[in-house]
Amino acid sequence: MKSKFPIMVLAGVTAALLSPAPAQAQAPADLRVEVSDTVVAPGGATRIWLRTHSAPAQSVQAYNVSYRISQSLVDAGVTVDIDYDTPNCTGGVATLSCSFEDEFFDFTPAGERSHWAVLKATTTVPVGTEGTITATFRGYHDEVVTGVADVTVAEGVSLVAVPSPTLSAQPGGAFEVPVSVRNAGANVADGIGMSVDRSAWAMQAGTRYRNCRYDADRLVSCRFDQQLQPGTAYRLALPYRLRSNTVAPGKLAADFTWRTAAQHDGYLAEEKALGQPAGTAGNGPVLRLEPVVSAAAKRQADVDYRDSTSRVRIAVTGRNGVDLVALGAEVDGDAGDVVTATVGVRNDGPAVLDLDQSTTVARMLVSVPEGTEVVTVPARCRQVVDGVPAWNAPAKPGAAEYGCRTSNHLEVGASEKFRFGLRINQVIAGASGPVQVTAACGTCELDKANDKALIVVNGADGGGGGGLPVTGTPVAAIVGAALLLLAAGTGGVLLTRRRTRFQA
Repeated sequence: MKSKFPIMVLAGVTAALLSPAPAQAQAPADLRVEVSDTVVAPGGATRIWLRTHSAPAQSVQAYNVSYRISQSLVDAGVTVDIDYDTPNCTGGVATLSCSFEDEFFDFTPAGERSHWAVLKATTTVPVGTEGTITATFRGYHDEVVTGVADVTVAEGVSLVAVPSPTLSAQPGGAFEVPVSVRNAGANVADGIGMSVDRSAWAMQAGTRYRNCRYDADRLVSCRFDQQLQPGTAYRLALPYRLRSNTVAPGKLAADFTWRTAAQHDGYLAEEKALGQPAGTAGNGPVLRLEPVVSAAAKRQADVDYRDSTSRVRIAVTGRNGVDLVALGAEVDGDAGDVVTATVGVRNDGPAVLDLDQSTTVARMLVSVPEGTEVVTVPARCRQVVDGVPAWNAPAKPGAAEYGCRTSNHLEVGASEKFRFGLRINQVIAGASGPVQVTAACGTCELDKANDKALIVVNGADGGGGGGLPVTGTPVAAIVGAALLLLAAGTGGVLLTRRRTRFQA
């Protein structure tokens, strides 16, 4: 599969693009749009994906993204349509326009902004029809960049994922994940691929099959050079083991997606473009699909991408918690000084905090000591507004309380630090502000006695920034109600480990 990614050199960099004022003379920057070559089946639908990159990285205020397919495709019966995840689009048939007024696209090498649209083909489109799709990004400051890719109509097969049962396992325990796919169409599927789109960190792959690829001990994908007969279901059992330091009780999930051989190759190319690990082939036996019930060398496409994924859910049983330790700070200074108060959380285990088990992500509530004012806010902290951290708003100084969250993965023994810049407006000996740490899972916290600490400014015993936490019952009384409010506002901060095509 080949892709064509034209690049246009544009004028303007971040400062001009973020300001409504006319841009001044600035250094040039390169913006790039990428669209993958696509196959679609007669009577089928498939997603197309636009990626945007920039060098150097910058934020660009968007106007719209548009798609146009060639007349040869329109004449044959292929159309472009709105994807159900992006309702801010209009048009269809030959062109589609998606508006992003007041949105900023972050063009970065590792975290590009992406967007979906859908190609549809009527049942009468001849197999072998070829054409192109052109995607164009337009910004508010006259930035225009275009990417072009090939579209081919290929023989259709219908791969339908069979629902998987809910499983259970204990930390350190082995288990098997049964996954099944059915060829629901009338054509033989000549080879298929399977990807693990959401692979929980706690799930360690067992046997390393030679037709599968692995990123360390995580299964990435498998390819099956087998013919799947029409009307037949096929299954396999994947061996796994839960890491011994998995939080329990808890819940895990993994998504398994089936694609034709051609579409699987395209998917892997997209993952490579995103910088996702392609993994390395295993050295064990060949993993095969086994039939449940009872035209080679052709390029094929799944007629409906929406029924090709099954989610496997695993209930983690047993008892394996975490011990979160709040890290306080002691700072000193004169009126007008700006000092750094470094607070944080340490995970004393025995379990690891990981985003795949979303309820285990740690949060921290920080109250600003009297007589001081926050002038710099850490990256993963937000001001508390009406009792709830404003996770979706830019961080602002000057608030009385802040909510902070740890990164996606916190190993046993590791710490997360948050550095607040405090200006001392008034010297108050021993002024303090409570710090409270919690894990959203609640009952997984093994020792709540060390979840509390203090920021102390000009304490009687002196000390430096980042000192040992000050804990005790008075702190618990101060932070108890605020902690409940923090927990109520945590729902919006979870991130997917795997790619998210577009976020508005």
